[in-house]
Amino acid sequence: EAAGAEGTSLHGMYWRVNGALVMSRGANMIPMEEMEGWYSAEAHVAQVQSAVDAHFNTLRVWGGGVFLPQVWYDACDEMGLLVYH
Repeated sequence: EAAGAEGTSLHGMYWRVNGALVMSRGANMIPMEEMEGWYSAEAHVAQVQSAVDAHFNTLRVWGGGVFLPQVWYDACDEMGLLVYH
């Protein structure tokens, strides 16, 4: 059974992307360090690769007002992950 008129009728989180129903499988992305900016671009790319390796399709950016480095967003785009900000 797919999403109903009021939202999801099953447990889980779904998105519609270009009209297609997509079940979200992923994690919440929180800052890797209290002093953001200390991690290298390679560390951010490796984190996104870990999500792909875990068969995630979505990463949610923590709502604490933190924007991650552009390299993280670019890696998500290149590896096909949805970003929920």
